[in-house]
Amino acid sequence: MPSALNAELTDAIAGSGKIDNRLASLKPRSANVPFTERSVIAKAGVGGPPVRFSVGSGNIELIPIEK
Repeated sequence: MPSALNAELTDAIAGSGKIDNRLASLKPRSANVPFTERSVIAKAGVGGPPVRFSVGSGNIELIPIEK
């Protein structure tokens, strides 16, 4: 993910697997819904368009893009 990304992220694992979140700048959209290994509902930057990643079984890696 670009470091200057402005978006509303929703990431979910439906079956087995986990989310590897290495984006320190992500903030939970709601204080009542913390990040877990299987769900990330976050705001990147100031928010913006919705971006959704979901898998049945597998992993999602949220990593910063290096220049």
